[in-house]
Amino acid sequence: ATGAPAAPATGAPLTGAEAEAAELFVAALAQRGGLGPAPAAAELAPGSDFFALGGHSLLAVTMLAEAKRRHGLVVSPRVFLPDPTVAGLARLLTEARAAAQDAGPAPEAPERPAPVPAGDAEAHPASPVQQRFWFLDRLPSLRAAYLIPTLVEYGGPVDHDVLRRAVDLVLSRHPALSSVFCLDRRKRHVCYRTTATPAPTEVTDAADWHPDTLRNRLSRLCWAPMDLGQDAPARAEILSLGPGRTVLALVVHHIVSDGWSRDLLLAEIGTAYRALSDGTAPELGEPVHPAALGPATPATPAQEAERAAALLEHLAGAPNDIALPHDWPRTELQSTEATLLTERLPAETAARLRAVAADVVGCTLFMTTAALLAVALARRGTQRDFLFAFPWAGREEPAAAGAVGMFVNTLILRLDLRGEPTWRELLGRVRESCSVSYRHADVALDVLANELHSDRDLSRPALTPVFLSAQSGATGPAVLTDDTTARFLPLEPLHIKYELELVATEAADDRLDLCLAYAVNLFTRDTAQALLTDVVAAAEDLAADPDSHPITRSTS
Repeated sequence: ATGAPAAPATGAPLTGAEAEAAELFVAALAQRGGLGPAPAAAELAPGSDFFALGGHSLLAVTMLAEAKRRHGLVVSPRVFLPDPTVAGLARLLTEARAAAQDAGPAPEAPERPAPVPAGDAEAHPASPVQQRFWFLDRLPSLRAAYLIPTLVEYGGPVDHDVLRRAVDLVLSRHPALSSVFCLDRRKRHVCYRTTATPAPTEVTDAADWHPDTLRNRLSRLCWAPMDLGQDAPARAEILSLGPGRTVLALVVHHIVSDGWSRDLLLAEIGTAYRALSDGTAPELGEPVHPAALGPATPATPAQEAERAAALLEHLAGAPNDIALPHDWPRTELQSTEATLLTERLPAETAARLRAVAADVVGCTLFMTTAALLAVALARRGTQRDFLFAFPWAGREEPAAAGAVGMFVNTLILRLDLRGEPTWRELLGRVRESCSVSYRHADVALDVLANELHSDRDLSRPALTPVFLSAQSGATGPAVLTDDTTARFLPLEPLHIKYELELVATEAADDRLDLCLAYAVNLFTRDTAQALLTDVVAAAEDLAADPDSHPITRSTS
């Protein structure tokens, strides 16, 4: 979940801990990219909100890792997000410092976990998310949806042999990308060993290929299933499309990677390429083994049940499905093939939305988008209570900021529109619901599904068919050298895990894009476009009058 940038607050006198927090805010916000300069620490007040200033959850993880590096204080993102203000972080830093003093001098430990030797044959228990992905991979109809393919087109002079060596170096150095999985039937648990090696990257001359031939090749590269029990869950190919055009197809399985990991890999490939081009050894640091980042003392089943109880109470009674405007009925097995639609909000509407969100302290772009989608769906029928799935970065430990692995958890957000709330009241409800989800972000999705959706089948995802995310300062991939350009290519076809997936992206020039991916076997393009148009109409209504009642407003 990410936030919308707003003007900095007028500076106010800060306590010592608040000044520390303000400096951490500024350091993190300087990395947001494409959203203008970060505020100065002197411009921040105790109530300055990290997300209203343009921060997002991944930057929050980076910021808290910096707090560990600078001050030796460990603050979990889960406890920061419910009160993401300067004063809130200051309080957490103070509590962490007091806890550290009470505990006495800590034994010296490396800043990063010790590296695990290549070819580590020890069986490591898979995380709950990895277990879920492993079982879903048993279903042929869902296998493509759990791949993370990336197509990067580099323009300009690229040495394909150097790029091949850079890609092979980066993919082979991360233990997560050498994982093979198996089910320990005696323990009834999925395990993995980091004993595989990604296949060597091939360089293919595709300069004379027909566009259809190229399209088919890229489709196979992106979506061909992986054998998680035999092969390394990563592959790559470099295609030369003629002078000045090179495409890198990089595919990793979601069971060992997430969006953050993808960006780390692309950045490392650029670093390695530049070093190898100069004939020097790339300085990439020690890779982190995901097994080194797990909890020192895993929770017992009783503790896990206790942690889940508050979240289950919050979600209890909400429908575990949404009355979506399907044009065709669901099939026995969920289909994942999809396509995209995008709408751009007018700059004045986007600016007004940011101002409204800033009025509700801690209300982020993600929360605002969730409210817009819920209203658009509610206006189409009688449902007033919704569950949406959304991603949580999951990188609780500071060392995880530089690790390649699967750390994301899927959280569930409740959108309760009962009782005809105003827009402002609805945003407050969404913020509170998000706070509950953040505080219990370590509760596995399967735990919720077992309790709230025990009669689920394979025709749709558990608990909700809708997935929602938001991002600020989205940028393209890093260039290889100053003489090259780089851009992401669209994925055609596309596979998604849910029936509808809405992403809100705020970037430079104050634009706000709403991108809707929809399952093509359930919705026509016209139906999906009509729903996206309804979301835009809801945004315009909210921007025009946040104290109106959204359900009774006209959608015209």
